Amino acid sequence: MPDVISTAPDRVRIWVAIDQHKLSLVAARLPSSGGEPEVVRLENTERAIRRFIDRLGGAAGLAVAYEAGPGGYELYRLLSSMGVACDVIAPSLTPVRAGDRVKTDRRDAKKLVRLYRAGELSFVAPPSPMYEGLRDLMRCRDDLRDARTAARHRVAKTLLRYGRVYREGKAWTVRHRAWVVSQRLSEPLAQAALEHMLAHLEALDAQLAAVDHQLEQIAASRGPTRSRGCAVSAVSPRTPRWVCSRRSATSAASVSHGS
Repeated sequence: MPDVISTAPDRVRIWVAIDQHKLSLVAARLPSSGGEPEVVRLENTERAIRRFIDRLGGAAGLAVAYEAGPGGYELYRLLSSMGVACDVIAPSLTPVRAGDRVKTDRRDAKKLVRLYRAGELSFVAPPSPMYEGLRDLMRCRDDLRDARTAARHRVAKTLLRYGRVYREGKAWTVRHRAWVVSQRLSEPLAQAALEHMLAHLEALDAQLAAVDHQLEQIAASRGPTRSRGCAVSAVSPRTPRWVCSRRSATSAASVSHGS
């Protein structure tokens, strides 16, 4: 797996490691000469982050890192737009000392900045906004498929409880769907429940078809398209797939670990 090289400048004035949360950031700063890290807490807002960078003397000679996690890559993109060298740490590859089980925001930030200065951290390659959106679309498709499978199971089990068994072939073919829709249960409330389940299933089918159509358009117009080891391509006419190299898979695993 190719390493993701740090973006830190050759001559670093100050090393900074950030422990990111939804509402706040805990930042540990360490001069290039070493010493004891200084820790500050600030709001997780663009204004507070810009003021913090200004207090550190600006972007020149500054190296900032934070762990990939549920906060995503907006902090990376903000700092990069300010000219700050920013690295996104792979949490699953961060060295951990045996017996070091006490975790606080301040301890985490101090540990990360020491490791950052020592060159002992591994990093992930942040995706472009477009490819991050493409990943979200693929995750959305997976969620819709899971939801559709669960909805189909609910319909099938409901019909089975009322003795309605399809015996003419495979389930969820066009013929089977027509049979399912034609069923009428004698109990009005049970029939109402079945109709609601079928309406929910129809909505999921429509959403999944819309996502597949959009992915097919992406694959046809761009592809196969690649970015940082990933590609989107039409593996079959109805199943565009997100194809990732091992580096991308490791990056995704690191983000999952951080969340």
